[in-house]
Amino acid sequence: MFFFKKRICSIVLCILAVAYYAVIVSFSVVPAKQSASESGKYVEVIEKIVVATGNRNNSEGFSNLVKTRVHSIVRKTAHMINFSILGFLVSMMFFEAFNARNKKLLFSVLFLGGFCSVGDEFTQLFVKGRAARLTDIFWDMSGILFGLMCFFILIMTFTNQKERVRGEK
Repeated sequence: MFFFKKRICSIVLCILAVAYYAVIVSFSVVPAKQSASESGKYVEVIEKIVVATGNRNNSEGFSNLVKTRVHSIVRKTAHMINFSILGFLVSMMFFEAFNARNKKLLFSVLFLGGFCSVGDEFTQLFVKGRAARLTDIFWDMSGILFGLMCFFILIMTFTNQKERVRGEK
């Protein structure tokens, strides 16, 4: 019975990782103008917050230069967040489904994460107004690493708690 439950868990994790990668690619196939408009909404929210805090230098809103920089930060943050989630899911998948541990887990996650990142950027080559950027791959891989680190911290915490409970008996 345990093997069956572990197998189901492994399949679910694989499906979740693939589904989330599909979500990431769905963002990449959106034309540039529409994508910029979507991230522009977050820039407007940030601008309103800055203006509402009463900073006298920004009482009239952001200059175009500042808007461009904030927009860039919003987009890079989105890359990192999306790929952090993917990195965490892929880490869980390799840990549970393929019994990967330590170096094997690290290299497996980095390899698949890199492959997904390059694939995502390659997809953008065929979308109107979009381009593949090396800097986006950097931010994607930073996200993968962050997701992997979060997974390692979670596993180490859980493992240490289990060992403490065993030691108390």
